[in-house]
Amino acid sequence: MAYELKYTFSFRDRHVVTPATWRVDILDGEQAAGSVYTLVPSGDPLITERIETDDEKANFIIGRQITFSYEFTGAVGEPLPEEFFEASERRWRVEVYRNNVLDGVYYIKPDFCSRTWKHAPYTITLKAVDGFSYAKAVPFDMYDTDQKLVYDKVSLYETMLTRALHQIVDAGTSINILCSLTPTNIEAGKRLLNGTFIHTDIFYDFVTGPVMVHDVITAFCKTFYARCFIAGGQVWFVRMQDLTSDTFTVERYESEFTVTDVAVPEMLASGGSTVGAFDVLPIDDDPELPMVPALKKATFEVNYQGINILLNFNWETYDGTANYDQWHRSLGTPALGRVGDGTIESPYGALIPFSTNSLHNISQGFYSDTQNIRIKPGELLDLEFKYRFNNTKTFAFLVNLDSDDPDYLGFTMGAGGDWVAEGQGVEDTSRQNLIRNGRKRDGNFKVRSLPVPHPRPNGTPSGPPPTSFKLSLFFYTPYELSETVDGPFVDSVTLWPPKMGIINLASKGRRLAAINGAKFSREKTDPQQFSFIDTGDDGASNTLFTGAAKEPVASWESSKPGIVADDIERHMVRAHIDQYARSLQSWEGSLYSNTLEYYSVIEFDALPGKRYLQLRDTYNNLTCTHEVSLIELLPEGGAQVEIREFDIEEENE
Repeated sequence: MAYELKYTFSFRDRHVVTPATWRVDILDGEQAAGSVYTLVPSGDPLITERIETDDEKANFIIGRQITFSYEFTGAVGEPLPEEFFEASERRWRVEVYRNNVLDGVYYIKPDFCSRTWKHAPYTITLKAVDGFSYAKAVPFDMYDTDQKLVYDKVSLYETMLTRALHQIVDAGTSINILCSLTPTNIEAGKRLLNGTFIHTDIFYDFVTGPVMVHDVITAFCKTFYARCFIAGGQVWFVRMQDLTSDTFTVERYESEFTVTDVAVPEMLASGGSTVGAFDVLPIDDDPELPMVPALKKATFEVNYQGINILLNFNWETYDGTANYDQWHRSLGTPALGRVGDGTIESPYGALIPFSTNSLHNISQGFYSDTQNIRIKPGELLDLEFKYRFNNTKTFAFLVNLDSDDPDYLGFTMGAGGDWVAEGQGVEDTSRQNLIRNGRKRDGNFKVRSLPVPHPRPNGTPSGPPPTSFKLSLFFYTPYELSETVDGPFVDSVTLWPPKMGIINLASKGRRLAAINGAKFSREKTDPQQFSFIDTGDDGASNTLFTGAAKEPVASWESSKPGIVADDIERHMVRAHIDQYARSLQSWEGSLYSNTLEYYSVIEFDALPGKRYLQLRDTYNNLTCTHEVSLIELLPEGGAQVEIREFDIEEENE
């Protein structure tokens, strides 16, 4: 059912110049509300706190939590503590309004709540978190309205909003983008989110399923060195390198193609000693100004990920009796079946029946005549799939490379992803057997090959070696029955959608080291993982695409003067050094304000030439006091950064 308003309370804060009225509405998502009961707020009725932050600028996803309290008197209609304490996490929705404008949406976390132990009246304290706190438990939406898998290039708006953020916040929530970077080859008239595309493969694993929303948003934040959070009832995606401007204009997306440029003057807040003359007032006599060390070196790694080249890999096109489109069923192979209904809960699975002839198979590639799949020397192959034994115990598969010239040998892939030289055709001894372990029916296979070798002569060649191989994938019928009966199933193996992708970059990934030209000692020794890289490879799901033809992004240019166009990963690694180019000043203390937003950066009149980014903030909405941790911002391009790039060794883990 929809959420219905059930309880409410309001209060007026104590700001001496511009007091605001705050209202806390509590909505029930399980039971009809009926009349609305007004609660009695306690001494500190509302505390708003930024969570999941630390002392680093690179906190990419920043959630928000509220603590609110009311007095329980035992009056008729007043909620008992158990009504909140024993509820499911998403039952109670809390909407906070400032002067009747939505400030935030939260959900009560029962395990965070408390009460005093005495007879009524007593205080009930409830904690609620915003949607970002659920991001690690909610999967990325890989499906369309018919619950079919969406495996294609989609816009960044569809990726970040429709399929990610709108799974944890209201679908109508708009997003504000502060980012000066756009693809150099973006289509005319397009914006960052509706003119840039990504393949959904990067967020989907054919064995474990879709990644979580948190992983998706983190991937984009890392790529742009940006922060993502909710403020003023809207989502904000803010690139930290763009927070040193004198004025701020964001792209506000109400929908994918409803975009406006909105000036946000309050993004720059002034700090001084006179209430009303400045946006924030320091109220500590002696706030701490600890120094943060500069960064000498940081290392970043990306693992390449190929897009599935198999056709009809999800078993969707089936003749209903025996055959799958694009898959060749060898002569004599029993009719293929299908299980599932193609939905999220029950994806299609191909039923490969038992056969006493161990050479019966289905295949795709050169031998199936469905598509001429080619792979070149130096390229890598990814293969992954899930399977289930049904009264059977063994089945096999084969990855085969054939040469166009019989004077050169082909190869088959071994169990560890190595390549074994073979003659022409399929060698029965090269198949990889998957053997059932006891009563366990389910299994999966996942491997990344070593680089494809160069062609090897088969005798004395009469011509030059071929430049590529013909690639085929075979799945063989199970040929042994299990000792125990699993149930009234067709003797078979169920094969769920397989993936075969080609990495044509001759390595499994890339490592970038960013080095500060100034003399400092602090290094980040553990490589930081990132997702996207401008390889120009349209077969890799690490690639960002743009333009009407959705071609790989050439490079990224900035709307700011003096910033040279470059690959997105190089912009990213420079940002890490730029923001720690020298020792930084931080600011620890208390501020007085009822207008300070988390997206605001602060300049104090007593600290000229310095601008501060908010890291942590605990806000008492009644007293208008913020306990904050701030850190100095530095300009983009302010450091001398050397970038060294290396291929990650081609080895299996």
